[in-house]
Amino acid sequence: MIPSFPQFKHIELSDKAEIESFTKKIPCYSDINFISIWNWFGKEEPTDADALFSVLNNNLVIKFTDYETHSQSFLAFIGETKIDETAEILLVYSQEHYHLNELRLIPEEIARCLNSDKWEIIEDRDQYDYILDIENLMDLPNWKSNEMSKRNLIKFQKNVVDYKFYDVESTHIPKIELINLFYLWAAEKKLVLPDFQSETDALKRYFDLKYNNLRLFVLKKGTKIIGFKAIELINNEYAMLHFSKANVKINEGIGIYETIYWLLSRDFLTRMNLKFLNIQQDLGIPGLRRGKEKLRPVKYLKKYIIKSKEGF
Repeated sequence: MIPSFPQFKHIELSDKAEIESFTKKIPCYSDINFISIWNWFGKEEPTDADALFSVLNNNLVIKFTDYETHSQSFLAFIGETKIDETAEILLVYSQEHYHLNELRLIPEEIARCLNSDKWEIIEDRDQYDYILDIENLMDLPNWKSNEMSKRNLIKFQKNVVDYKFYDVESTHIPKIELINLFYLWAAEKKLVLPDFQSETDALKRYFDLKYNNLRLFVLKKGTKIIGFKAIELINNEYAMLHFSKANVKINEGIGIYETIYWLLSRDFLTRMNLKFLNIQQDLGIPGLRRGKEKLRPVKYLKKYIIKSKEGF
């Protein structure tokens, strides 16, 4: 059971139902998604740098650490009751404990309930979740001829003819081969182990989960896996992308991601009548932003930084 504020606890698998009782009331934001938080922070030996949970005024409070520097703690929250009062209490706590006079990753549905005379509400563009229209993605081969994504898809299909794409049963996930592909991807990006150890651990935790709404899709060239996507089915409309990796040596990396997105939308997501795919945020990384934008997102799930106008 999640404790009352100001007590906090680390995430456990047993917290899933309670956390999702809050998250199901708003769109599927990546940061407050149970599976996402478990992947990154569900450790056997958690530390104070990991995500922590509390409940205040029947709202879910989450303590995060800055994704990039891992040095600044901050608070976020979701809920429906006493929004201004909750924000004020959390901001005072943040100043006292984290020396930070703002709350972060506040979903738009919460931010618009705040009293704008009392709060400075700042769009945090780097944290917006990208939402793809699955029907539009399925039509990728028919996008305008000058679209980079279409050109890349055509080049991949022309040069890599012996590929196949399928979903993998949770009991038959080829974990070692997928982790090796991840290491290959990291090597091509010239990353050293400390830079991607957290993601390696997160990926392994995802592979160990057995929930029925989790899916793993792989792209093979001959007998070798050259790409994969790990997907969570959120509800009747939304799916969320948790991990996506590919061998960028294949066709010089051109078109491999577009091909997997297209096959995923065509062969699976549309058959389930899903409408949208959340591919998470870009964190302000220019290359990542370009890659997400070229997939023509139809909307964003916006997140905000909030500060007090009253100086408390």
